[in-house]
Amino acid sequence: MVAILVGLVLAGGASACGGGSGGSSSPSPTSSPPSPPPSTAASSTRQSAPGVPKIVVVFMENQNYANIEGNSCCPYETGLAGRGLLLSNFYGVTYPSRPNYLAFAGGSTFGQSGNDNPLPVISADNLFQQLSTAGISWAAWAEDYPGGRGNCSLTPTAPNYAMRHVAPLLFADVANSSLCDNVSATEPQTLPSFLWVTPNMCNDDHDCDPATGDQWLAAHVPAWLSQGAEVFITYDTGNPDHTHGGGHVFAVVAGQGIAHRVDGTLMNHYSALAGIERAFHLPLLGSAATAAPVPF
Repeated sequence: MVAILVGLVLAGGASACGGGSGGSSSPSPTSSPPSPPPSTAASSTRQSAPGVPKIVVVFMENQNYANIEGNSCCPYETGLAGRGLLLSNFYGVTYPSRPNYLAFAGGSTFGQSGNDNPLPVISADNLFQQLSTAGISWAAWAEDYPGGRGNCSLTPTAPNYAMRHVAPLLFADVANSSLCDNVSATEPQTLPSFLWVTPNMCNDDHDCDPATGDQWLAAHVPAWLSQGAEVFITYDTGNPDHTHGGGHVFAVVAGQGIAHRVDGTLMNHYSALAGIERAFHLPLLGSAATAAPVPF
């Protein structure tokens, strides 16, 4: 689907909701099946073809569905849901935060349910390695990231920053290689084919209320849509809800080619991975192979 800026709701509001992750669920398999890389010729064709998608993924933190959808705190997100594709039956995978980021990028929690320590990094196939192998451009914007190009930082925490929320840095293929240069504290002005976004600890709702995150999204999402991106916004967990492991969370896809509808299919973070891998014609990793895909 080709995306151009849709009409968005920019009204303000306030609501005091928030909280930290906690609890655990049963662990997922400790490894994902190997995935053969696409051929170089096919990868080059996909990268240069006019129809190759642009996808932006934003992970917010620790709010259940009812805290966001239709709530006066969050007119921008509610407006996106009223114009794009609202995934009304979407869930986190487990608790706390980190294993949900692993699930999204690697198709497994790798036995890390209950563990929020970002180190050691995981040696396993992952979306970012797949994109690189296929020659598909990607970047990660992590607000307040303490590293930079040529200075890969695996510092677990820094002011307003948590490494556990930056999906690419959780995998050895990125953290222990030059691919770490794809992670930056600076928002890219020109979008790659895939952009991962980690707002800082206030703007992602972890340390501040949902109104703050909603206003942050209203300030950034329109520019991505204007560059032709499909923007997927969701939350890691539905704190304190534990339904289906990680709780009911808000999830929406916005973009020009996406007509408004509500999809009640049962989905989770594996579904997001499956949808992105399908959009870029990549092999499906781990539990993404059996998940209902988000339709990008």
